[in-house]
Amino acid sequence: MSLYIDGILDSQISLPGTPIMNDGNFFIGKYDSNSHGFIGTISEVMLIPGILEDTEIEEEQEQEIEL
Repeated sequence: MSLYIDGILDSQISLPGTPIMNDGNFFIGKYDSNSHGFIGTISEVMLIPGILEDTEIEEEQEQEIEL
């Protein structure tokens, strides 16, 4: 798994096993529905079900989000 901030690779870790697909809740900025959440602003989040090359991530970072 890789974390990019402003289109630049910030950190990368290897996850063991096979990802499990489910229809459970997905939280950004907190652990679960009972924990205290992130205090601040998260302006953009992008989840991509696949692998992108570094150049593709840079291109995506340059795009404006359409609301």
